[in-house]
Amino acid sequence: MHRLPRRTAPRGMTLLELMFVVAISAVVVTAITKTLIDLTRTSRVRDLNVQMQGEGRDALKVVERDLRQGSLGATQGVIWTQDSLGNVVRRPAVQILDNVTGGGGIDAKPGTDALLLVGAAPLGGRAAAQGDHYDSTQSLAVTETDRFQVGNGMLAGSYQQAAWSRITLIVDAVAGAPGALNLSSTQNVYPSGKLPKGAMVRAARARLYYVDVLDELVQLELLVPRVPASNAEISGRSVIARGFENLQIDCETDNGAVGACPGAQPGAPAAAEALWAFGAWNGGGARMDEGNISTLRSVVLMVVLRSGGPMIEQSGDPPIALGNQAALLPGLPPGGDRAQPYLRRAYRLPVAVRNVSLGAM
Repeated sequence: MHRLPRRTAPRGMTLLELMFVVAISAVVVTAITKTLIDLTRTSRVRDLNVQMQGEGRDALKVVERDLRQGSLGATQGVIWTQDSLGNVVRRPAVQILDNVTGGGGIDAKPGTDALLLVGAAPLGGRAAAQGDHYDSTQSLAVTETDRFQVGNGMLAGSYQQAAWSRITLIVDAVAGAPGALNLSSTQNVYPSGKLPKGAMVRAARARLYYVDVLDELVQLELLVPRVPASNAEISGRSVIARGFENLQIDCETDNGAVGACPGAQPGAPAAAEALWAFGAWNGGGARMDEGNISTLRSVVLMVVLRSGGPMIEQSGDPPIALGNQAALLPGLPPGGDRAQPYLRRAYRLPVAVRNVSLGAM
């Protein structure tokens, strides 16, 4: 008779072995948790960066296109128009405003710069003048009227300098007679006193780009080729990008220097008009006038973009100031998204503006 082998009780873990297992498990769990957190942070930063760059790139392309289509010829680059007092004045087609103070009905962020562009609308009506017109207060006979609209601006004249006015009435061609545009001018604003036969007439627009107090890049459609004095001179407002903390504008001039844009000189024909036109909204007036616009080779846009949302438990870059320190306020309110770190990037975009014709594509 064989005796069965004695079964021994299962051996348990010693305290030392248990401590080793717990320690190894803690290391593994910590590593996995840290990896997941890092992946989440990296994904968040990548998404914010793509969103920020995409929106900023699209917005700067809009401004760049408008700059290239502005009415800035190789010489004057001047728009002749009429102010609200009835005076005939000349304004640069590219108006660069420095260190705006805000107010005046426009919610601009103090300390940032602004850019006003006057040029032909790329998809607007185009026609040619018929006959010689000595007074812009009279009807302007044109070869076609189909794509012009009442209330819109128009430019008539050469590439270097053109007259700006608004269309108040459109008379269609009948019985072989040419169509006509009635304009808002009460004074003759044609540069040479008359508009030659065959001169180009184009639907035009004036747009003001600025950063508002909500860090949005705003495109303001204007009824006048200057910063508006009231809301009645604004035809539309649209936000083309968000997260623009700062906008600063420099100039490259004919001598190759890049820096502050030339300012309107006291006593120059445009200086008093610039102060009148921009008033308290921009105490210094326009950065360019008809005396120095011809030296402008390129406009240099410098922007600071902020992501559309905060990063998760991760330190962001400190606020970046370009030019005016007042543009970025260091004290963010406690609590809320704005108190959390954001992803920030600075970009610099030079845009050549010389020898650009009216509305050239």
